[in-house]
Amino acid sequence: MIVFSRTPEEHEERLLKVLTRLREYGLKLSLEKCKFFQTSVRYLGHIISETGVQTDPEKISALKTWPKPKNLRQLRSFLGFAGYYRRFIQNYSKIVKPLNDLTAGYAPLNRKSLNGEVKGKYFNPKESFGSRWTVDCNEAFDAIISKLTCSPVLGFANPTLPYTLHTDASATGLGAALYQEQDGESKVIAFASRGLSRSESRYPAHKLEFLALKWVVTEKFSDYLYGNHFTVITDSNPLTYILSSAKLDAISYRWRSALATFSFSLIYRSGKQNQDADGLSRRPHGELVNDMVSQKEQERIQKFASQHLGEGEGVIIDCSVVQAVCDKHLVQQEDGSHVALLESLTIEQEAIPGCFAQEMIEGLFTVPDLTGINLQQEQREDVTLNQVISQIEQGQLPCRAVRYECPDIPLLLREWNRLELKEGVLYRRRRWNDQTNYQLVLPVKF
Repeated sequence: MIVFSRTPEEHEERLLKVLTRLREYGLKLSLEKCKFFQTSVRYLGHIISETGVQTDPEKISALKTWPKPKNLRQLRSFLGFAGYYRRFIQNYSKIVKPLNDLTAGYAPLNRKSLNGEVKGKYFNPKESFGSRWTVDCNEAFDAIISKLTCSPVLGFANPTLPYTLHTDASATGLGAALYQEQDGESKVIAFASRGLSRSESRYPAHKLEFLALKWVVTEKFSDYLYGNHFTVITDSNPLTYILSSAKLDAISYRWRSALATFSFSLIYRSGKQNQDADGLSRRPHGELVNDMVSQKEQERIQKFASQHLGEGEGVIIDCSVVQAVCDKHLVQQEDGSHVALLESLTIEQEAIPGCFAQEMIEGLFTVPDLTGINLQQEQREDVTLNQVISQIEQGQLPCRAVRYECPDIPLLLREWNRLELKEGVLYRRRRWNDQTNYQLVLPVKF
């Protein structure tokens, strides 16, 4: 347990509240294990003080005498310890890549099910690495120890202040750095980096930049950024228009839809001025660059960026861009094409034209207006919903055979006591603001 405060008076007040609550529930503390009114404390392997968060020197001191790993088990132990402090290490995934590569080629955990012929194709986890431990592995091992023994002090995230996020992607990895302006000084809140999967390594450069943005915002730093307006700085000029472009593939549409719940401005900055995130994404293996993006593709992207965005200028995506996207959807509806509007919105709802807000009266353009009879028919044409409706009408739970035929049924079984048929249509019953509401259970096709 840790109790923190800005002043001694506030600390005393909070501490009494905690102790009173513990006493109410019959919990006791060992006085020998308690420390009160400290300006610096050890907490979960970290040193926390008014200056920020840093690694615990007592924990890190063990690294100085850590023997070089000789087999898979020893290597995983070292990587697990180092990975716990990875947010303190800029360019972590680049440094540790040779060691991560050593963990490949071993049998899966359920190797008992493998026959002898297949087992022979894997390395023995108990055997020494031998010649596989290269000079790069040795340098990576020493670099991790060196970085951790002199790691920086990270600032405390202040939810009342705006964040600045630097992102970058290279042929073999993604990188990011999260900052906040505190007391007139730009403080690092956390670093982040990761490698690429085999399929991701084949993405073109502009799609990798988009992947870096989506990964950092929606996954890595979502706890910091969700609900706050922040600024994203990237060295990819084309990325500043990709959020408003309609010419995207299916996966890019999903990424844009995931980013729609975050509020941010996107600003271009050249790579020379974005070296923190740029370095985090870099890898020493550059042979994939020419394969990933052809010269013709690079020229096309550069030409578009220079024509529409200008050289080195900052570009901010604002509500006018969203308005243009909505207008485009209105035009598309006239020629019969359908594109989900929700996946195109990346800013606040105030940017939506008034005609799109009339869903309660006219219905959204991309959602068909169905009558009760149509809904009954559509639900019964859905394989899973048809089984659920039949079992509700019979007053019994689906048998094991039905569950095997319809893998999605277990998802509906969690809500079984709330499912109800009203005039032949399946709904889920909910309580909201002391009122009972009914949610329509949609077939998969909708």
